[in-house]
Amino acid sequence: MIGSNRRAFSLIEVLAVITIISMVVAAAGLRWSILYERAVFQTAVERIIDEEARARKYVEQSRHSGWIWFDCPNSSLTSFRLVSGKETQNRYRLPQSVTLAGVYTLNGFQSDFNQKIFINYPSATPTYAIQLVSNEQSQWILFAGISGQPQLLNHEKEVSKIFASLKTQGVNTY
Repeated sequence: MIGSNRRAFSLIEVLAVITIISMVVAAAGLRWSILYERAVFQTAVERIIDEEARARKYVEQSRHSGWIWFDCPNSSLTSFRLVSGKETQNRYRLPQSVTLAGVYTLNGFQSDFNQKIFINYPSATPTYAIQLVSNEQSQWILFAGISGQPQLLNHEKEVSKIFASLKTQGVNTY
């Protein structure tokens, strides 16, 4: 048009705006991915604590034995209970991004195999810790005694220090 003062955006200006928008979207997507991964990990930690508490509560209330089977290679746990002479079980498989790295007992850290933790009423009060690992995080969960509350720890040194302290006090940790 002759005499028009209207100006269009150049190709470079359009590309610059698209690049800036793409960078903002990529940064937001990365942040969302990290938050999602943390939420999945935290959910796995809470689920294991709940399963373990359910097994201990059953043993306390029924005065029957039970056990928890930690399957490290398959990153799963199964809690077993004897109900009227019949074995019942509850299996929980961790999300793919979360790995059951191992179990720490009186014998030390053990990984890459299965570990059975017996919960007997009232004689045995197992104390043990398990390690969960994801791309971003590592978390130790310490379970102490027949009715002990779980503790969340960040390093194996903390776990081994607690077990060393229990051994010096003569406490049967497993």
